[in-house]
Amino acid sequence: MPKNRTYPVYVHLGLERTGTKYLQHTVLPALKGIFFVPRRQYWKMESFVPDSNDLPVVVSNEFDWMLDFEIKDFARRYPEAHPIFVLREHPSWLVSQFKRFVKNGGQLSFEEFFDPDSDQGRYEYKDMCFALKIHWLLKHFKHPPLILFYEDLKHNRKKYLDTLCAHIGAEYPDDLLGSKARHVSYSERELAFLLSFQRGPFGNFISRQKLLRYFLMFLARTFPFLAKKKPPLIPEGSLKRIQLKMSKDWEECLVLAEELNPKSIPENL
Repeated sequence: MPKNRTYPVYVHLGLERTGTKYLQHTVLPALKGIFFVPRRQYWKMESFVPDSNDLPVVVSNEFDWMLDFEIKDFARRYPEAHPIFVLREHPSWLVSQFKRFVKNGGQLSFEEFFDPDSDQGRYEYKDMCFALKIHWLLKHFKHPPLILFYEDLKHNRKKYLDTLCAHIGAEYPDDLLGSKARHVSYSERELAFLLSFQRGPFGNFISRQKLLRYFLMFLARTFPFLAKKKPPLIPEGSLKRIQLKMSKDWEECLVLAEELNPKSIPENL
């Protein structure tokens, strides 16, 4: 990308499980009035954007453990870029993370994945503090982040798209309002059935066999009675405990969103 560029750069540095794939593959490529940099070109966007471009440049990527590092690194290279950040309520976000973890061969129970009482799980309390991510964006970029909500993407698509497009100066086609997510979702019953095997005597072997894992989920979907006696994937009361544990962080996120872009707070929350 030329150093003497005159167009703005908008960067979505997202948390995983916040609708990033939908944003990257369905929303951003369909918008008019921007130059979209696909994720596969993220690391070489400087050479991907033509010198003749005069449109706002929008790039998107998602990170998990490396998000803080990437925010700092991107801001070092493009300090005047406009960051975009998508939030998702903690219980919903953690369940989505856990379901993917199990589908990919994970052997931990939900309590071992995140324990709000002992803070000894795969995810710790600090990993769940989304407000800290917003403050990190404010610290490293010259412009405050636009804060969007996954809940709007699911339940108020028009608000989500209107807020995004007003910020980056783009227009979206009407058919985006009815578009659907890209991922196939597996039910908690199917994943609980899979997890019972991954935690069993042959769990290490099953966890490494992708086709076998998908076959077990297929069995649970085709013959639901097989999974009826298995423990639930998410123990009763777990999500309420997580919501209480993270309530102050979520409240701070809402306050920051109201201060930075007042119209971005989801109406259903």
